[in-house]
Amino acid sequence: MAETSPPTHTQKRREYIKARIKDIYDGSKQNYGALKITRKLRQKGETISERTVGKYRKEMGIRAQWVRPWMITTTDFDLSHELPNILDEHSHRNVPMRYGATISRISGQPMILSI
Repeated sequence: MAETSPPTHTQKRREYIKARIKDIYDGSKQNYGALKITRKLRQKGETISERTVGKYRKEMGIRAQWVRPWMITTTDFDLSHELPNILDEHSHRNVPMRYGATISRISGQPMILSI
């Protein structure tokens, strides 16, 4: 039968740091990511890299919440209902332009842009 050796200093430190990470994470209402947790640990005197905190978080299954940095304000890109064909013009590509008018199609609707 194989004997289990006592935990090494590294294993003890890893478990201690993981417990501190969990405490900081829960204290932040589960918002903090690796960067903020690393800063908190360093403020408390620990020497640790952000990468190590990220690895430990991944091992523990801890994920930071992500907040979208902007709000989507445009919901419809189809402007055809807002740009009606007021003059009832129908642009035909084979017919030459008269009077220097510029007709353009926006969302399938012809619009006179300049005369």
